[in-house]
Amino acid sequence: MTDKPRLIEVAFPLKQASLTSVHEKNVRHGHISTLHIWPARRPLAACRAALLCTLLPDPGDAQKRQELLDLIGGTVVKRSVTSEDEDGNTVSEEKETVEGGVLAWGNENDPAMDTLRAAIKKFYGGNAPKVLDPFAGGGAIPLEAMRLGCDVTSADLNPVAWFIQKCTLEYPQRFAGKKWPLPDFVREWPDFIEDFLSGKVKKRKGDKKPHFTDARQLFLTRQAVPTNHTNEEERKDSRGFVKFAGNKTVGDLPDADLAWQVRAWGRWVLERAKQELAPRYPTVDGEPTVAYLWARTARDPQTTGRVPLLKTFWLCKKKGKRAALLPVPKADGTGVTFKLLRETDLAQPTRIVEDHEFLRRWEVTADNFEDFIKHGTMNRAGVWSPCSGRPGVVALTRSDLQRQGRQELLSEQMTAVVTVATATAKSGKKYRTPTEREVAAAVVETEDLENLYSDIPYGLPNEPIVEDAKRNTWCTGYGVRHWRDLFLPRQQLCVGTILKNLRAAHEQLKGTDTELADAMLGCFGLALSRFNSFNCKNVRWKLDAMAVVDAFARFAIPVLWDFAEVNPISDSAGAFSLCYERIATALETLLNGKFEKPGTVHHASALTGIPDSMLDIVMTDPPYYDEIGYSVVMDFFYIWLRRLVSHASAELERPFRDELAPKWDEKAEDGELVDDARRFGGNKLRSKQNYEDGMAKVFQKCCSILENHGRVVIVFANKDVDAWET
Repeated sequence: MTDKPRLIEVAFPLKQASLTSVHEKNVRHGHISTLHIWPARRPLAACRAALLCTLLPDPGDAQKRQELLDLIGGTVVKRSVTSEDEDGNTVSEEKETVEGGVLAWGNENDPAMDTLRAAIKKFYGGNAPKVLDPFAGGGAIPLEAMRLGCDVTSADLNPVAWFIQKCTLEYPQRFAGKKWPLPDFVREWPDFIEDFLSGKVKKRKGDKKPHFTDARQLFLTRQAVPTNHTNEEERKDSRGFVKFAGNKTVGDLPDADLAWQVRAWGRWVLERAKQELAPRYPTVDGEPTVAYLWARTARDPQTTGRVPLLKTFWLCKKKGKRAALLPVPKADGTGVTFKLLRETDLAQPTRIVEDHEFLRRWEVTADNFEDFIKHGTMNRAGVWSPCSGRPGVVALTRSDLQRQGRQELLSEQMTAVVTVATATAKSGKKYRTPTEREVAAAVVETEDLENLYSDIPYGLPNEPIVEDAKRNTWCTGYGVRHWRDLFLPRQQLCVGTILKNLRAAHEQLKGTDTELADAMLGCFGLALSRFNSFNCKNVRWKLDAMAVVDAFARFAIPVLWDFAEVNPISDSAGAFSLCYERIATALETLLNGKFEKPGTVHHASALTGIPDSMLDIVMTDPPYYDEIGYSVVMDFFYIWLRRLVSHASAELERPFRDELAPKWDEKAEDGELVDDARRFGGNKLRSKQNYEDGMAKVFQKCCSILENHGRVVIVFANKDVDAWET
């Protein structure tokens, strides 16, 4: 190979990469982002564009260059797009979109990709170019390099990132095309078998998806999937198994790939967890519960009553479905109860004020009633108390809340329950106040938690939440100092139950195929992490969408004053069934991708662990100074993954041997390369210098192991001018 200018040095399909990257953010099924959360993971489209333009030489001719750019990026066109606004009005606007090219989501296996792979291989003398990403994070860059036929090595010091990469860059590619017999227990699930044989998971609601212990499942097994046979005996084969569509029987199920193994064992875990958890999530009036809404409470300084901390009393602001909470102070001053206001109530504010004397005492009128509902009990100035005060009169400042948090005086109160309406012709979500039974079901005794976690490695998650200089974990200032503090007692019980059964599933798998068992343990970890991001006190209820938002809408660990607790054994967002299904769907995308070989994944520091083998390309997206506190935030997942893999797999267990993920080791002069002054006694200049010196060493090492005509590409999307100049 002779050295030539690369396409990226001359031209780049910037607009096409930008448009396809924006579109990619809306992808919800099959994308690697649904495998596991990782901060600032780059869009696959942008990574693919950067790699193609680095791996391919510039043609040296304007026309040929444009043809190559069009092959990669396609062309930008304008289209009229029609949508509805919040008020239901139809809005039309012209939007730019991309036609053709290989960057857009869904074009991974486009025939043009074969052409580009062949061109890359030809340029590198028939060999696969060797590519390294020493800060691989969520694995976007190495995944796209693998997709382009490269020999890829990825590395990251953070065990969570390494774990994600194992499940993204290694297991799916290693097991693509490989299948194993399904476990025997799936024979008791006709709905699962029907989906498996059709190759698609159907949406079932209500009694169409009974519990596996329900006698209806046995009946369904006899009925199976309809065939052309009308007589019951004619529908059985010589062994007595019921025939399914396509003449397949329950007895001779075909082998299943990794994605369907995840579905089978994920359901095995869920069904067993349901048996233990069902009494904790009661169904009232036959309407399935979607979520329980909670508010943190503080102690009223005058009455010692409980003050709910709510930024708004609104539950839903959708036109025609509006709902809100009305706080009703208890006569003894010990706190408040809540009354639900529906659309018909909210349309008559005068009547609401007339019917409630305390509203008039609080100087709430029909004219300012909507403002009263909008502002809740707290704002930046502080909190007003329904127990002893009125709106606008601050009873508790933020400092008071911090002090009460540190003194463990903050608590929680269930405010509302979101259910699926079944009694009406038009189904949908509805709100109601919690019953005494539901409030009691949320109470978990300490002994129950201790008994559960006594069989789980490292027990209850009492590891400390580490603060960084940028206060990404500012929850610590309010007394949320340990990771278990981010979970309600019932959530701790739920996560522990799921975790216990995931470990039990792995033990069973080890007895049949250790290689499959390790891959499945990785998939279990992905499902558990996704589940936990929907099953903690930092899950928000989105008023306009009537849905939950996971804990990492932004990459920080704050305090949410009001939050949602999902029903983990339901079929709604955040439930375990949807979590492992998202993993299975993403795995299917990876299993069907065109990859010549798995990537090589290292758990290693970029400072000391970069391999010495010669490389053609180093492309990486390193940490940007103090932009994101990767380790302190991702410890949220680390502590649970550590409990899952402990004593299960030596390879998976090794990176999780310490209490928390690596930060900075002053003695070894090695660790996570971020600008965090707390790791240097608050010395900002020393922290900044350590980061810059560390990056310089990494980049020098990368250059030293390049082949003669190699390239180093650094993605540095930092907005700070000084950072760019450095």
